[in-house]
Amino acid sequence: MEENNTNREFFYRVHFTVCDETIDETVIISEEVYRTIMRPGWKEKRQAERESRCMETTKTGRIRRCRKDCSKCDKFRSGTPYSLEQMQEAGMDAIDHDADVEEAIMYSELLKALMDILDNLDPDKRAICQAIMDDKDDRTAAADLGYVQSTYNYKKRKLLADLKNRLSKYR
Repeated sequence: MEENNTNREFFYRVHFTVCDETIDETVIISEEVYRTIMRPGWKEKRQAERESRCMETTKTGRIRRCRKDCSKCDKFRSGTPYSLEQMQEAGMDAIDHDADVEEAIMYSELLKALMDILDNLDPDKRAICQAIMDDKDDRTAAADLGYVQSTYNYKKRKLLADLKNRLSKYR
């Protein structure tokens, strides 16, 4: 590490109230202290950015967060606000105030459990799930994954039975 980087000064604004007296000062701190103060905020900002990115499938069938420029993306990202106009344009119904809250919570828990299970699948099973979500026919999906169709069908049936078994408590 170069010596001129270790002597850098950082300015930090301190604002607090003590006994009805407001203190508002800018103090000089070291880079180490600055990084220690700012790190939790940076971490939270990065986490929010990661969560707002959409998921995509790689060429090998793995699912990962998209790394493209979100401002140019036409996809809906899960972490971004969705207006009523966008919902109507996408063909979604408006909020139903008569909906059963318990049912909505159970559905939310089911989705959370499903996402946890999908996150922990091996790449082959994850690729099969992605093919199902992409609504590919069995022949195309088998060819894309390098399986004979009967092998793909066997693996698909086995995977779906496993998912059904693991999610049975949410019925």
